[in-house]
Amino acid sequence: MGSSTFQLAYTISKTLGNGNESARFFTNLYPAPWDNIRLAKGPANFDRPQRLAFTWVQDLPSKATSKLGKAFLNNWSLNGFFIAQSGFPLTVINTTSGQGLGGTTANDNGNYNANVLSGVPLIHPSGSTKDNLQSYINKAAFFPAPAGTYGNSGRGILRGPGQWNVDGSIFKNFTITERWRLQFRTEFFNLLNHANFALASDTSTSLNLNSSTFGQISSTSVNARLIQFALRLNFLRRMTFRQAAIFKYPRLRLPRIRRQPPALVR
Repeated sequence: MGSSTFQLAYTISKTLGNGNESARFFTNLYPAPWDNIRLAKGPANFDRPQRLAFTWVQDLPSKATSKLGKAFLNNWSLNGFFIAQSGFPLTVINTTSGQGLGGTTANDNGNYNANVLSGVPLIHPSGSTKDNLQSYINKAAFFPAPAGTYGNSGRGILRGPGQWNVDGSIFKNFTITERWRLQFRTEFFNLLNHANFALASDTSTSLNLNSSTFGQISSTSVNARLIQFALRLNFLRRMTFRQAAIFKYPRLRLPRIRRQPPALVR
């Protein structure tokens, strides 16, 4: 039985901020009314409340004893990576929200948050995401804030679709000589060809209620299955006896031998 290595990590978190960036440092304030910049605070654009990551490495048994079997059947390993995570926070805005009031800290013409109805589901009330590609967000839950008012919905009031993905690889090691080794690699990205959906305007965390594609899913956030092959050549640099001894026993102190110049022959 070959050796196995597994690693599992689960993160539950909440990141709040008043910045308008996807990076983890402040660059500019999130759009908010001029007279109440406290409304800029909310889930950060990169916030993902839950994230699960699982990796594994499985070295297959090397039981072949013949010369040909050792060359082609031994030294195989299977590797994989699985990840699942929550979607990004989304904010619904509309064009007339904040007009006539000075707009926001980012846009004098408005484009602030829309109004939201209490007690109405924000996401499609029934079915899976795949069954609601044209209506992922329940448009009936929002209505435009007219000019002269600010909408009552908050920043990051809902979230986009979550994602999960599986990558895998197969390695085969060939020993050419003691110093030279060759590795054949087959790598699979999005191994199961799973569609991770993205909203039509998923390049931003703000969705405009006035858009004709509001709440619709027309693309994916992860590419389709991709398979690639590669060869990797490894070699070991020759070491002197002193270098090999120090590498294997770091605390070992060997005397440095100085070579004496050859005696002059008269």
